[in-house]
Amino acid sequence: MVQKAATYLAPGGIYAALMEQQADQSAYCTLSFDCDFPRDIEALPGVLELLERHCVVASFACIGQWVRAYPEQHRALVAAGHEIVNHTETHPNLYHPDYDYARVSELSRERFNQIAPGERRLEIERCHETFVEVLDCAPEGFRTPHFGVLHVDDVYPVLADIGYRFSSSKVAAAPPSWGRSYRDVLASGELERILQRMGDSGIAVRTYGALVKELEGQFAAAAK
Repeated sequence: MVQKAATYLAPGGIYAALMEQQADQSAYCTLSFDCDFPRDIEALPGVLELLERHCVVASFACIGQWVRAYPEQHRALVAAGHEIVNHTETHPNLYHPDYDYARVSELSRERFNQIAPGERRLEIERCHETFVEVLDCAPEGFRTPHFGVLHVDDVYPVLADIGYRFSSSKVAAAPPSWGRSYRDVLASGELERILQRMGDSGIAVRTYGALVKELEGQFAAAAK
């Protein structure tokens, strides 16, 4: 409770303190994508090319129904050595009236945390079966639809039954901004000081920064 309150009140200070605690350790950064909509799948070839150019291996949370609809794009993820994560078979609650790409009648409107436990189990198990059948690849992790917002703890026995090693479905603390973005840290002027403390391991963070900048440029161009 104290940590969560401190993160709400002083996210910048908490972030800097966490980074400085790791000053004598190697830096690690997990780059992860949720492939929620067909337009996300269409962007995959460009993202894969970008990741390869920067020598970055990423994690992709994929939905079973899109794996079946776009098998080759998802097979390319596996072939390139990226991690795929079970993101349920249909991603309950994909529909959203405010966005044209999400305002599609076929998309699920039920919320993952409100469907019956047995339905949640089926969503997870069917997605796993889809990955094995279509991609010949068994995932080792799971991500709840909409991340921690719709997470429920009764998924853990299901994941254990399948043999999963992790669930990336929660955040350690949830400030109003959902954590400080790379751009916020860069704008604050704290990044260089943090990298200096890290020494050579700061290269990983710089590489990530270059990748984020290039991705933002591509997304901005695509939106025009």
